Amino acid sequence: MDVVVMGAGRFGVAIAEKLSQEQHNVTVIDRDEARLARVSDSLDVLTIQGNGASAKVLEKAEIQKADMFLAVTDMDETNLIACQLARHYGISKCIARVGDLSFLPSDGGLTPEDLGVDLFINPEQLCAQEIVRLLQTQAVHESQEFVDGRIMLVALSAGVPNPLLSRTLASFQSEGVMQQVRLVAIAREGKTIIPRGSTRVEMGDDLYFMCPRERLDDMYGFLGVDSSPPSGVLIVGGGEVGTQTAQLLEEQNIKVRLLEGDQVRAEEIAGELGSTLVFKGDAGNLKELQNAGLGGVDGFVAACRDDEVNILSCLMAKQFGARKTLAVIRKSEYLPLLSSLRGVDATVSPRMITASAILKLIRRGKIRLVVAVRDIEAEVIEIEVQANSKVTNKKIRQIEFPEDAVMGCIVRGERILPAQGEEVLLENDRVVVLTRPVAVRDVENLFDRKARGLIF
Repeated sequence: MDVVVMGAGRFGVAIAEKLSQEQHNVTVIDRDEARLARVSDSLDVLTIQGNGASAKVLEKAEIQKADMFLAVTDMDETNLIACQLARHYGISKCIARVGDLSFLPSDGGLTPEDLGVDLFINPEQLCAQEIVRLLQTQAVHESQEFVDGRIMLVALSAGVPNPLLSRTLASFQSEGVMQQVRLVAIAREGKTIIPRGSTRVEMGDDLYFMCPRERLDDMYGFLGVDSSPPSGVLIVGGGEVGTQTAQLLEEQNIKVRLLEGDQVRAEEIAGELGSTLVFKGDAGNLKELQNAGLGGVDGFVAACRDDEVNILSCLMAKQFGARKTLAVIRKSEYLPLLSSLRGVDATVSPRMITASAILKLIRRGKIRLVVAVRDIEAEVIEIEVQANSKVTNKKIRQIEFPEDAVMGCIVRGERILPAQGEEVLLENDRVVVLTRPVAVRDVENLFDRKARGLIF
């Protein structure tokens, strides 16, 4: 597939990297020559210097041959103009990043199609939604849902007590609720492990489980983890992420406090929010954090623009009793380090969340959903079994499945089945697969024998 990406900032690079890893043909457009040089040095993509909202530049990028156009610069107006131009050249799928929510269509207003866009992406909104989802359960630092919310992927740390410590996968996958649960990945010392029967759980591992939603509480009970939501949350950083997170938490009747360093912005937020208590103060100052109620909340969200401040404030919050800390991290190189840092319970990456939202539109075959998994080199695919594919009517143990991928759960009508060796895959089954990027194409080929192009 040929994709043109306008914008070589953190979002554009993250998307281009994902697509390049999966051997798509990617062209990146940006005005900044230095940015493009860094992209060329690290990724196998073509680069074009110039304004992507210019017809001349788009033609130089051979926009006429592209299957998809992504406008992800930090200029909303430029993104929208570029998408309209790309549509003029016959591009069937155009995606635009927008930072100003007023651009998003409202009831009775313009539709995305009216603006030449198929999908609007607002990273800040996506981050706020992710933060609220992660706050729902204290011990969970990754939470995603699949098959209309019927299957959950959750990540938990292997600490003490934990009945799985020092045991192999084969020794516990037939015990109690674990018969309905699949351990699909382990993050250990910055590496991603796809577990097999002989894989042993070690102290400090981050364990990624796939489980029917209805069995989540049973799994939490078996593992001895805290599944309660926070009663009160302190947010530091009054930007779009922090403000939208506060609004969503207010809707759930959770007590919210928010600390913002700029006096004018703090006053604006106080007028925008409802029940949230807004304080003016420095997120890196312990005394000002305490004045904002640090000792009286069990959920803490660091959403400042500075990653280092977010990390430091999480460490202080954990020391003063916060049961769960979340940090918004924009520098991807920090993510592997933070997975093993005590004090930062979970991270939210705008880059990864944005890439996940876009990946949903880039697959072929009957792929329903694609989600990049935070903190590990993997993504989860929700895919439908097609007639006459290489897996149809075969037992799982008979399928030559890639070593870098694993089937988690199967949905067959109203039934949810663990993907285990004797289970037979039938046409129209929906299967949730965790895979490393190198195995994505192999997984797609197994489920869709004939190349059918993109399905949107």
